[in-house]
Amino acid sequence: MSRKYMLVSIGFLVLLVVLYIQLFMFGSVRQAEKTDRQQGSRMIVISKDNDLIYQHLRKSTAEAAKQYHINVENQTLQSWESTTLRDSVVFAIYSGAQAVAFQSSDPMFTQEMYELASDQGVQLILYESENYQRDTIPAVSANSYSIGTSTGQLAIDASGEEGCKAVLVLEKTQEGIPSTYQNMKVQGIMEVFGQYDNAEIVQTLSTEEEVYAGEKLANTLEALKNTYNTIICLNAYTVPLIAQQVIDSNLVDKVQIIGYGMQQQTLDYVSRGVIYGTVTPDPDQMGNDIVAMLHTWVNNHSYDDNMPVPLHTITRENVDKFSRQWLETEQ
Repeated sequence: MSRKYMLVSIGFLVLLVVLYIQLFMFGSVRQAEKTDRQQGSRMIVISKDNDLIYQHLRKSTAEAAKQYHINVENQTLQSWESTTLRDSVVFAIYSGAQAVAFQSSDPMFTQEMYELASDQGVQLILYESENYQRDTIPAVSANSYSIGTSTGQLAIDASGEEGCKAVLVLEKTQEGIPSTYQNMKVQGIMEVFGQYDNAEIVQTLSTEEEVYAGEKLANTLEALKNTYNTIICLNAYTVPLIAQQVIDSNLVDKVQIIGYGMQQQTLDYVSRGVIYGTVTPDPDQMGNDIVAMLHTWVNNHSYDDNMPVPLHTITRENVDKFSRQWLETEQ
């Protein structure tokens, strides 16, 4: 081989080595930038303080934060009043966080927060609210129609051959604001009831999370006595109040209660046979998916519009398993 060709070959090899080093360094820089973006990402998750599901939500977001290398701050509220929630969300948006996650049943409030967050370059994430309110806001939530079909089937199972005559108790919504979230639950229940000739909703009630809501509801149920044999309550905070009312009225063996949510009292009443069963979203999966959604946004600037959360149906047969799993959460 001539000296000329040898020099050309050596030069070509040197060029390849230089290109390889540059590609390696570029990849390392890109990976470092990606890691820096993740570790520099900050999310605020706003939740209630008094519910078992939110205790698990906070626990699972903290665990997911370590997995995805994201800084997650859990903010707990003693009250879920609109002014308290509004102040908390606004403060979180202006705090410099990349994302704020919260629960909202008010589309007008959600729209207002969306516009404010967009101006500040902050990503909103809804949980347990679905994304019917605005398709530009991602949501981590159990499907409301599935909640309806699951609770409806529980009611059918509980009533047996006698047939199901149910009082349906919903969470009160703000006047003038349509609740697709509630309507889809009702549609799911009616879909199940429509398959049976002896199943019907005899009355639909709404209730608030007030201290005296139980007393008002008790008076209404008393006035409706002998017209129903099942109560389906989709307001998680009212389920224990209804259970206590059934006990006080000596109706435990005559009225079946189908609940929603996983408050400790609710699980206790299921274990005692006062509540036939309850349907609840998986709080651990919900918390993980909230953080995972921000992780996807940070890296790809895209996200799934809705990440569905699986539902659990809890009855006396399996309540001990779920109680052991969920009641171990540190308070």
